[in-house]
Amino acid sequence: MIFELQELLFRVYSVQTSTTTIVRSLHRRGLTYKKISRHAMQRDEADRTQFQFIVGMFYRADQFVCVDESACDRRTTRRRYAWSYVGSRALVRDSFSRGGKYSIAPALSLDGILHYSIHRCDKFFRQPTILMRELLSTKLQRSRQILEFMYLGAKVFETFDRKPEEAATSSCSPWLTRYSSQVSKSYDTPNPYPSQQEVEDRLNGLLELAFLTFMVLSTSAGYATLRLALPNFLRLVSDDPCLWVEHERSGLLGVSLPATLISNRVEIRRFVFYDVKYSLVLGLPTLAEYDTTGFSVVPGTDIPVERVHGVPVEFLVNITEVHNWRARMKNVDWKVLEMRTLAWRWGRSDVQSEDSVQMVYRIAIQEAWRHTTLIYIYMGMCGVTSDDPRVQVSVRQIIRLMGLVEDTHLDVHFSVPSVVAGLAARYELQRALIIRKLKSFIGMRIWTLRGRDFARVLEHLWHGPAVDGAAVGWDDYVWARCKVLPIR
Repeated sequence: MIFELQELLFRVYSVQTSTTTIVRSLHRRGLTYKKISRHAMQRDEADRTQFQFIVGMFYRADQFVCVDESACDRRTTRRRYAWSYVGSRALVRDSFSRGGKYSIAPALSLDGILHYSIHRCDKFFRQPTILMRELLSTKLQRSRQILEFMYLGAKVFETFDRKPEEAATSSCSPWLTRYSSQVSKSYDTPNPYPSQQEVEDRLNGLLELAFLTFMVLSTSAGYATLRLALPNFLRLVSDDPCLWVEHERSGLLGVSLPATLISNRVEIRRFVFYDVKYSLVLGLPTLAEYDTTGFSVVPGTDIPVERVHGVPVEFLVNITEVHNWRARMKNVDWKVLEMRTLAWRWGRSDVQSEDSVQMVYRIAIQEAWRHTTLIYIYMGMCGVTSDDPRVQVSVRQIIRLMGLVEDTHLDVHFSVPSVVAGLAARYELQRALIIRKLKSFIGMRIWTLRGRDFARVLEHLWHGPAVDGAAVGWDDYVWARCKVLPIR
């Protein structure tokens, strides 16, 4: 440091002096040379979490190289001694310099949130678009509550990754129970006039909590959390005239299903998908009342629900039509639904992939959803039983498609088709394949359905009304679900 001062005096002021003179001058000014005490500045956890989540959206787990942190930090030379006034310590506020961006796969230390994000995105039917990533990034930047839920999810994921299932469930259950209780209490006295952003953040948080509750606790507890999210969903929809429609006869308002499915709001699409899907597998009316009129899809349109879950929107609309018919909200001709389901054709953009095997898997998933929709139309609306030839054709097709995809990362999209095929399966070999698949959807392999819960429902049905392959109706399945998996 003394030599640097000497050089500075000569270069800037053209003054030549010895180091001894400089030291004496500093002493006369009350400065002494002593060891540095470092005060570390706190890392910005919000920025750090957001960065890790975004990186997790872009890269797969096998693209990462894990190295020591010092290998990627660009730090200046550390000094151990400095000058300060007599009686005061030489204190430096230590900070971390952020490294540059690299074009190769980034080298990062392992972290739960990063691993959690990669794992979930890897289960997408197709990888998220840049626009989807930007929307998620924006929400992470503005909401600390969403970051808290992401951190909770990362801890749950880390626990299931490192411990056996029973031990992991025991460890995580108190966290989810405590957090659910806190969330419920925080909404007991809500702000009567919340901003739209606050409502969006609440809905996002509750949906994330519902996903984790399905994963750790039970389907019943997860569905109860989903019901808590309904008021926030309805408030968001009511604020946007594009998302609701008025019934011509009654004058009542309903949620426009097509508009919500193509909405650019992640939380709205996610709630609608959960609602329609769980209404199917639980045999319950949807939480919100959906109107399917005005549905049209421009060919080649990139629809986020299809990109994430692999379910063609046309099938979701047909399933919702059956929901409405069963709830006596709308008269629908089942032949029209059957024709629309059979006439649907997958587009090249829906399944395109550089890997032909992945393309085949995606086609298989969408075909499985076609047959799931047909079974629901026949059994849930027409009132036929499981021995109907049309139902049996669809059951066989779903099982064949399930065997085609096998135990790859995309097989999680067979969770709902497995349940629907299982309730109509009549042969022991079919039932054994379905029950094995459903029981594999546990822990980190849960996507949107807790397979073990529905495996118990099917086993109860098979040992009851469907024993020895007897024909059963849709209401028999609903009865078995109510017995094994009651929803309060």
